[in-house]
Amino acid sequence: MKNFTLILCSLFLTITAFGQDLVINVTLCDDTANSVRMTGPWWGWDPNGGPEAVSNDDGTWSFTFTPAPDADMEYKIVVNGVSEDLTDEPCIINQGGYFNRFWYVTDPLENDVTFGQCAACTTTNISNPLKPEGVVNVFPNPTTNYLNVSTTTDFKRLNIVNIYGSVVKDFRLVGNFNVLDLNGIAPGIYLVNAFSQDGVFTNQITVK
Repeated sequence: MKNFTLILCSLFLTITAFGQDLVINVTLCDDTANSVRMTGPWWGWDPNGGPEAVSNDDGTWSFTFTPAPDADMEYKIVVNGVSEDLTDEPCIINQGGYFNRFWYVTDPLENDVTFGQCAACTTTNISNPLKPEGVVNVFPNPTTNYLNVSTTTDFKRLNIVNIYGSVVKDFRLVGNFNVLDLNGIAPGIYLVNAFSQDGVFTNQITVK
């Protein structure tokens, strides 16, 4: 009976693990997309052959794989029929002149990427950047375990990016005041990017 119970528990955990979704969120620095798709060897590198993302109406699009793939996935993002160029981007491994993204089965089930680059968007490459004055306030700065975010316009998403351009935290904003949990972020200097339909507000914070 004990062995039977262990087998049932193992089977349940296996089904639960394989039943989870993989979500890949794509940020567009220039939010003029009509279509965001994925391509890769699974789809013959056809720019129109892979899955299509769903717009989140905040400059980001999301792919959801149900369930998550049970094998490593090589891919690129395609916007309006044009594949991203990741040549010499620091987060991409050069594979004999090919620069493609990978999701490995050991990776997290939610991933954030920026179309065509490793780093997050900043006000220098946004087509309609917002003026930072009076739009978003982040405090305290320096901070430790939390960050208050006060906005005067409708911002729906915020991420925190380290000095290497990697997104270390991603938040959905609700309303005009949010308290963000920074537990787990190592001390250092970070960029805070708040996204709205009109552009991106970027500020710098120090985590102690």
